[in-house]
Amino acid sequence: MDIPKEFIDEPGFDREQYDEYIKRIHYEDRDVIMYEDMLRFLWSYIIGDLKSANAGLENVSRSSGREETCPGMIGNRETWPGMIEDREGLLEEYSHWNLQMIDKCFHGRPHDKPYVQIRRAYQSIIHLLDGDLSEGLRQLSLIGQKAFDQDGRPGRVHMTKEGKVYQPVSRLFLIYNYAKVLARKAPDRLAPFKEDYPFAFRQFDDGRHDIHDFFLHDQMVNGKDLIFYPEYERVYKVPGGDREFYLYFDREHGIPIERIMGNSDKTADEVTADQV
Repeated sequence: MDIPKEFIDEPGFDREQYDEYIKRIHYEDRDVIMYEDMLRFLWSYIIGDLKSANAGLENVSRSSGREETCPGMIGNRETWPGMIEDREGLLEEYSHWNLQMIDKCFHGRPHDKPYVQIRRAYQSIIHLLDGDLSEGLRQLSLIGQKAFDQDGRPGRVHMTKEGKVYQPVSRLFLIYNYAKVLARKAPDRLAPFKEDYPFAFRQFDDGRHDIHDFFLHDQMVNGKDLIFYPEYERVYKVPGGDREFYLYFDREHGIPIERIMGNSDKTADEVTADQV
């Protein structure tokens, strides 16, 4: 028996566009583009809802007629999708199509791997938001420890999207997201988690890993109360190596952890930055 998708009937949701994407996927359910369109559409509502409650930011519904500068964009204007009350249903819908895309469109070939890792990276963010930390941690493990045993910065590569220049950042922010949330919701799981990704939490102080050391401090001390989400992603062929995935986020638009603290049955007292 299908669970009613209440979010699709909310006034702030573009039901017509959603139905169009559904038709496209049903027409060709092994076409990557069909899924990417749907996921990008749903993601705009997920992130639009989070942005609406971020400090100093105000949600703007499509029907309001007002416009704000969208985080992650410079020199462009767009309105955010309205807030969705059925956030659980929205997250489940995204998860469904994201996982189906992995199952239907990728077949274990070497050149598929980084694209699957990107989809699992987004899935890990979804489970931060829905509170299923165990499944989120599993998605990170499926990406593989090796993917996090480096800074994750493609040398001298910048991406431009819709007028904004994105500088490469470490994909380790996915790991730091979970460390911050585990420290508050399930502190007993934090130490074993850190042991799974030793590179991520090592402070080198050797002059050769300054970028990593700075990023670790910036995330786990300066940004200890924020989680971050991908705003752009790309796969690059590393010279002399395999294809790897890279993610980009905007440091100025982190989401307060308090926004997701109610999404899990597990709670814990706040911890200090030194404990993290």
